Amino acid sequence: MVRIAAPSLCLILVGCAVGMPPPDGGHDAGRMPFDAGSDDSGPMGDDAGPDAGPIGDDGGIDAGADGGGVDASSDAGADAGRDAGASDAGPAGPTCPGHHVGDTIALDGSSDLAKYPASQRLTPGGPLGGSDEYAITWDRDYLYITLVSGAFSDGFKPIHLYLEVRPSLSPAAASTGKEYSSLTAELPFTATHLVALRRTSLSGGVLYNGVYTPGGAWTTLAVALRDGVDVWAEGTSALSARVPWSVLGCAASIRLTTHVVNGPIFLNEWKDFLPLTATPWSTMPPATPGGGYYEIDLTADPAVSGWTER
Repeated sequence: MVRIAAPSLCLILVGCAVGMPPPDGGHDAGRMPFDAGSDDSGPMGDDAGPDAGPIGDDGGIDAGADGGGVDASSDAGADAGRDAGASDAGPAGPTCPGHHVGDTIALDGSSDLAKYPASQRLTPGGPLGGSDEYAITWDRDYLYITLVSGAFSDGFKPIHLYLEVRPSLSPAAASTGKEYSSLTAELPFTATHLVALRRTSLSGGVLYNGVYTPGGAWTTLAVALRDGVDVWAEGTSALSARVPWSVLGCAASIRLTTHVVNGPIFLNEWKDFLPLTATPWSTMPPATPGGGYYEIDLTADPAVSGWTER
């Protein structure tokens, strides 16, 4: 893996294509299936095994024989209470009453970036274009994220947003992220959740967009995020999502880093990364694996100026 200079504002997404691209553009389907690697099931590491299993008749995810996915067709399954579109506060009040009331964003795929307060917008490192920009905020029910990026002209280039969500944060310990198109990110902390998003979620009968947990080298899709309910694409220029805290947990503080995997560009596999000091390509000292990250107090105002960069 080649190290990219930290000063170039960088967020990153991955995808590798060889020769004539298969139907999915060469990313995690067809010749290069989802999460190609030894930990996936089947000879080619297809996600239809431990990740999600086949799509049910209702378009949801069937846990299959290994139970690795989420049965979206069952009201009584693990999906109960975690459906991002099922309810907002509900009769019991907000999901995480200890969080700052924050910013509630009405995402719909139409000029979503402009809906965030200016205090919640960030310029990424390693942008693909001069207009690339993130917005991240939260309220007591959801974490919201939007990225405007030229990466989305390819429907298979994903945002990978890593979070460490625990009742209390111990000293950070480096770990590794999810393999995508033969690239695996270095992380500066031990992530508990990955929010993975791309413009084309369904490919080869398998959904990609969702919240993953680190079991099985990040092949466990814990909860799917649905187009038009939890995830919105703005043409080929932007992606937005809201992620329920009921899925992530109600911690007082979290750690966060994010990037786009952009594999086909030689020496620029990682793009649109946050913070600017993030280095998901780094594996050798003296660099800290994964570089910088944010620690965010969820009980405080969401303004980025209050986040701590480590």
